[in-house]
Amino acid sequence: MSPTRPELNPDSPAPQGQLSDAEFDSLRTLIYELTGISLNDSKRSLVEGRVARRLRANDLASYGEYCELVRSLPAEAEEVVELINCVTTNKTDFFREPHHFEFLRTRLFPELEARARKGGPRHVRLWSAACSSGEEPYTLAMTAFEHFAGKGWRIEILATDIDTDVLARAKAGVYPTERVDGLPSETVRRHFLRGKGRWAGHYKVRPELAQLVRFERLNFMDDEWGVEGRFDAIFCRNVVIYFDRRTQDALFRRLHTHLADEGYLMIGHSENLHFLAELFEPLPKTVHKKRAASRGLATPPPAMPARVLAAEARNASSAQLPRRSITIGEVFATQTPTVVRTLLGSCVAACLWDPIARVGGMNHILLPTAPGGEEHSSRFGVHAMELLINAVMQRGGERRRLRAKAFGAAHVLSQISLSGSASERNAAFVKQFLERESIPLIGARLGGNAPLEVLFQTHDGKAFVRPVPGNASADVAHSEHQYGEQIVRNTRTVAEPDITLF
Repeated sequence: MSPTRPELNPDSPAPQGQLSDAEFDSLRTLIYELTGISLNDSKRSLVEGRVARRLRANDLASYGEYCELVRSLPAEAEEVVELINCVTTNKTDFFREPHHFEFLRTRLFPELEARARKGGPRHVRLWSAACSSGEEPYTLAMTAFEHFAGKGWRIEILATDIDTDVLARAKAGVYPTERVDGLPSETVRRHFLRGKGRWAGHYKVRPELAQLVRFERLNFMDDEWGVEGRFDAIFCRNVVIYFDRRTQDALFRRLHTHLADEGYLMIGHSENLHFLAELFEPLPKTVHKKRAASRGLATPPPAMPARVLAAEARNASSAQLPRRSITIGEVFATQTPTVVRTLLGSCVAACLWDPIARVGGMNHILLPTAPGGEEHSSRFGVHAMELLINAVMQRGGERRRLRAKAFGAAHVLSQISLSGSASERNAAFVKQFLERESIPLIGARLGGNAPLEVLFQTHDGKAFVRPVPGNASADVAHSEHQYGEQIVRNTRTVAEPDITLF
C-alpha cells in the first residue's frame, strides 16, 4: 500500500471527548465492515488521532457521534470515503521487494513469449491490486516496457486502491526527488521528466510509461469489483496483514478467479497462502502459481466476510425488533428500536432520525396539499412533516442532528381519478421541504413504476426497500385512493423480490 501518512499536528485542538472503549469498539467494527481491516487494541491511538480531524471537519463533539454519522450514510458518501482514506496505512517504493520484478523478467515474460511463438497472444496483463501512490504499478510498467519495447507487444497494467487520496497522487505521476533517489540514473533518465518552475525538485513519469497504467478505485469488500478479464500476474503485497483469516481466505479466492491459467500471485514477505494449497503452488520468495488442478474450477467468487458478517448481524437484529405498520395519514416515532413498515404507491414516506439520540420515525403522505382544503390533515405534506419532526424531538431528538430518507412517488395513479402528476408533486415536495428545513436527505428512492414496501429501523436509520411485484401495482394504487385500507391484504401473498438497503 503507500507512503506512511504524516501524524496529526500535536498543536491541533483535541476533540471535546476522548475515545472511550465503547467508541473504539464501534469504530473498529465500522472500519472492518467498510474495508475488511481488522484493528487490534494497539491501533487505538492511531485511530483516535486520525479520526480526530474528521470530528473537527464535521463539527462533532465525540467519536460516538461521528460513528453514528458515518453509519447513517450510503457507502459512496464523501464522508465514508474520507474515513476510509484516513485509516488506511500506505507504504511503498519503486522496485520494493525487487525479486518479484526479477521474476517477471526471468520467468513470466519468457513464458509468455514462448506461448506467443506457439500462437498465443502478444499481450501481457498485470494488476497492482493495492497500488497506493503508484510506485508499484509504474515499476511494473518500467519492467514490462524495458522487456517488450519494440517487439509489438501490448502492455496493460491495472492499478487499484481503496484510498482516493493516494490514487489522485498516483494518477498525477509526480514524485519528489527523494522518492527516485534510489533508482539508477539511467532508469530515471529513461522513464522520468525533471520538473521545472513550481515542480522543481520533482520528477514526473514520462507519458509513454503512464499510458500503460489505468488507475481505478476498488474496495475489496465490494460485492462487484468491475474488474474484467484475467491477469498474467497479480501483485497483492502487504495487504492481508490487516485482515483476519476469514477475510484473507475470501480475498485470495476472488483473486484466484482473476488469474490466467498459468498466472502468478505475488504477496508480501510476512504473508502466506498455506491454507489455500489446493489453489496455489508456492514458489520461492513469496511467489505463488495457480495450480493446474484448480484451473477448471468454475465456482463463483465468495462474498467478502466483513459485508457478510454485517448483513448477518443486521438481519439478526432486525428480526428481533418490535414492528409497527402505518398507512396513509399516520405518523409514528419512538425512542425504542422499532421496525416501521408501510406500503407506497404514489404516496411518499419520509423517515427521520437522530443518529446520536437514536430516535426516529416515519410518516405516510398522500399529497403535498389537500385538494379540498384539509390543510391540517396528517394525510398531507406540510402538516405531516411538522408532526413527524415534533414527534421525534419530543422523544429526545434534536432538530440540528436530524437525517432523512424518502421513498415512494411511483407512477401508479394515472389509471384512476387522482391526477397522474401526484407522484411528481410528492417527490418534489419532500425534497424541497427537507432542503428548506436544512435536514439532509441522505437516501431516497423516488419515482419508478412499482409500488414499494419500506421497513425503517428507527434507532439506526437503516431502510430496507423492495418493489411490490406483479399485478399488485394497480391494487396498491386503488388502495391508496381509499386511504390505504386494502394495501396490506393485496401484498401479503406475492413472492418476495430483491430488497435494497438504504
